[in-house]
Amino acid sequence: MSTKASFQMALLLLIQTYNNTSMLSQIVLIYYVVSQCILRQLHFYTKLSLTMKKLILSTLFLSLICLSAFSQTQNEEKQIQDLIQNSFDDLFSSFHSEKLKDYYTDDFILLEQGELWDIPTILNYFDRAKQNPTPPSRVNRFEFIETKIEGNRAWIAYHNFATISLNGEIVREIRWLESATAVKTKDGWRLDMLHSTRVEKD
Repeated sequence: MSTKASFQMALLLLIQTYNNTSMLSQIVLIYYVVSQCILRQLHFYTKLSLTMKKLILSTLFLSLICLSAFSQTQNEEKQIQDLIQNSFDDLFSSFHSEKLKDYYTDDFILLEQGELWDIPTILNYFDRAKQNPTPPSRVNRFEFIETKIEGNRAWIAYHNFATISLNGEIVREIRWLESATAVKTKDGWRLDMLHSTRVEKD
C-alpha cells in the first residue's frame, strides 16, 4: 500500500472515531495511526539512528498533542456560541420556561439596560409574555466577536440582532452589544451572567 493510500485510510479512521472519543483517546489514536504509516512506509526510517528515531516520534507526539488541544478548544468555543444561540431561541423567542436550567445556572443574573434580572424575574417575564393572545415572533441572529475558554470558565462577546414580526410582517428590529460568562458543570456549559446594552440605530 502506498504512503498516500495509508494516510487516506488513517484520515478515514480519524473522521469516524475522533468526535466520539475523549481528548486523551484522540491523541493516542492520531499518534498510533500516523506513526504506523511512517514506520511502515518510510524506507529510510530503518536506516536512522535510535536517537533520531526517538526525536522524530517525540516531535510527532508533541505536535499531535498541540493539534488535539487546539481542536478541543475550537469545539468548546462552538459549544459556547451554540449555548448563546439556542438559549435565546428557546427562552426569549419561545418562552420555554422548563428549559431554563438547560442554559442557566441557578444563580444566573442578567444585566439588562441598567436593570438586574435574576431567575424569578425572567420567569415572571416569560409568564407575562405567554399571556399575549397574539404574540409576535422573534428571530435571533448573532455576530460573535470573541470567545475565550480558560479551564472550566468561559466568556463571550457578541452582537445580538432580533427581528420581531407580527402576522408575517417585520414590526421591529433591535440590536444589542452583549457579553456573557459561562461555567462548565457536570451537565455541560451553563451561562451564569449576561450583560446586555441596546445599540440605538444611527
